[in-house]
Amino acid sequence: KFLSKINTRKLFHFIGTGLSPLILLGVIFAECDQTTVIILWIFLGFFINATIVGFTLSPIDFAPNYPAVINGLMAIGSLAGAIEPSVTSALLKQGNGWNKVFYLTIILNFISCFVYLIFMTADPQPWNSSQEDIDSVDNNEKDETYL
Repeated sequence: KFLSKINTRKLFHFIGTGLSPLILLGVIFAECDQTTVIILWIFLGFFINATIVGFTLSPIDFAPNYPAVINGLMAIGSLAGAIEPSVTSALLKQGNGWNKVFYLTIILNFISCFVYLIFMTADPQPWNSSQEDIDSVDNNEKDETYL
């Protein structure tokens, strides 16, 4: 019993969205040193993949009856990818455009990290179950999963 399910999710989300911006800062300060930038991009990809254990599996925890619906709603956030090229293009027209793109990415990652760490829960939500399910859970011990 080392980490509870929610702490595991939060830890991996922090690794993916809390540490990766720091690596991106390293890319900004490395400027044109290609070797350093390539190594940092490799580490960036490694850390970003940690979020899969974090937020991607969270709907199974708080809404085990509706994970597909929740993932569908989460996919709406992917629509930001549709406006991203326009924002990037506008920022690149100005001097040091890539630095601004990276700083914006860093800010958005930190916001994501802190919102998840503060508000995420692994407890099934009340709207996930019928009243009969809620009554049966009250009669049983709470299931804790540890890593």
